[in-house]
Amino acid sequence: MKLSRVKVSVILPAYNAAGTIDRAIQSILKQKGVSLELLIGDDASTDETFTRMTAYKTDCRVQLFRFRKNQGVALMRNRLIAKAKGRYISACDADDMLLEGNLRKLSQKLDAKPSFGVAYADSLIVSPEGKRSVNRRFINEQSWELLGGGFADGGTLIRRSLIKKIGGYRPKFKYLEDCDLFVRLAEQTRFYYLRGKPLYCQYQTAGSLSDQSRRNLSKTSKIILNDAIQRRYGVQFKAQ
Repeated sequence: MKLSRVKVSVILPAYNAAGTIDRAIQSILKQKGVSLELLIGDDASTDETFTRMTAYKTDCRVQLFRFRKNQGVALMRNRLIAKAKGRYISACDADDMLLEGNLRKLSQKLDAKPSFGVAYADSLIVSPEGKRSVNRRFINEQSWELLGGGFADGGTLIRRSLIKKIGGYRPKFKYLEDCDLFVRLAEQTRFYYLRGKPLYCQYQTAGSLSDQSRRNLSKTSKIILNDAIQRRYGVQFKAQ
């Protein structure tokens, strides 16, 4: 497949994800109705993650990258995006899944609505005990309500030009780097919410970055909030 024909570039950062990465990769490669490429980055894993990745190297849609030194998820995502050729970027975590129709439905919305830079749907949440629930993620399309909130990027489609415009993910954040990205995107564009079936499946895994201590997440949230207020209003503010 010619890279010039790629519509969606899916980035898949992975660190010690040998037990789940096959599920994630297969969910992406099974997407129908849209031309895609999959960029997978192994962030210096110490388990069999890279070995699992190499099983897909014969698929012309797949590009594999292996970092010898741990980069952190924000920097690794930026490096994968720098290699991307698609009009749109989608991110999938190595322990999650894209559900059927994700890339086709969301890309169709952005194709039809050039004034929107982000398209997303609800997520299916699976607890460590296997309990399932739906995360309704509606926000106002003007998007500034993201300030002070949390918006994960798994399964969300973003125009690559917009990610480039705002400088990508900020490596200073070890946690909530995706929430910070969307707060900054909200200052540049409108978000399209696709009602209906969930299009992403998030597995709540003990020990993952999404399962960090409240203290770490609270501290990072305050930094994101303070930075946004400084950008938007030009005033110094310190959230307590």
